[in-house]
Amino acid sequence: MTEVYECKKNLLTLEHELVETNIVRISKNVLLNISSLSCVKPYPNHRLLAELSNGEYLIVSRKYIPILQDKIRGGYYD
Repeated sequence: MTEVYECKKNLLTLEHELVETNIVRISKNVLLNISSLSCVKPYPNHRLLAELSNGEYLIVSRKYIPILQDKIRGGYYD
């Protein structure tokens, strides 16, 4: 993917607007579309390493791990 997108809204606003979608916040400045998630692995300091289907890796902060788990386990939307 070579496209870059810009949004004038802040992350908190986007997070609230996208609560009923596959998008979940995983760190202070990253939103993740869980439909592009390949796997999740343990990472140092009680964090997680999320591998995406395009081969990219993102770190899930400790604060957001329960939110990601809830979204994966029960609140996943197509």
